[in-house]
Amino acid sequence: MGGPEGAASARKALARKREADALELRLGGATYEQIAGRLGYKNRSGAMRAVQRALDKLISPENVESLRQLELERLDRLLLGIWSSAVRGNPPAIDRVLKILERRARILGIDAPERREFSGPGGGPIQHEHHTETELDREIGRLLGDMAYAEEALLGHAPADLPRGFEPPLRLDVGAETD
Repeated sequence: MGGPEGAASARKALARKREADALELRLGGATYEQIAGRLGYKNRSGAMRAVQRALDKLISPENVESLRQLELERLDRLLLGIWSSAVRGNPPAIDRVLKILERRARILGIDAPERREFSGPGGGPIQHEHHTETELDREIGRLLGDMAYAEEALLGHAPADLPRGFEPPLRLDVGAETD
């Protein structure tokens, strides 16, 4: 009676209860420090881990499917309550029915994804230019110089030392060997 297996089972049950309490406190707005102090965790990270474990148990694939079914049942009940008013032509009821149907479709994933196509001028292909690494480095340097010039001007400093188009000594050769 009540051997080591029973004690281990009791400890697990107590740990699950503590995790559920931690989650409940967190949902109620308690900080992790407050949860740790109230439930006896050593620090905030212990409380945070307990909340995460409780959430992980709630958001298992089985629970997600159960929650999805529960949500669909709720929507069906709402729909049933307003349907007759909507089919009689009541505009606010029609709007509500459409919102409920949109939500059901999202939950069930039955809306087709929106197709988007990108094109260039006049519906033609998108044009792009090819640049060498040196050209890109030069353009980055020019843009950084323009940014420095603008920043100095915004701070009220005279950017006399930074001529427009200033190119700082920048080289972005990542992984290149140096002499």
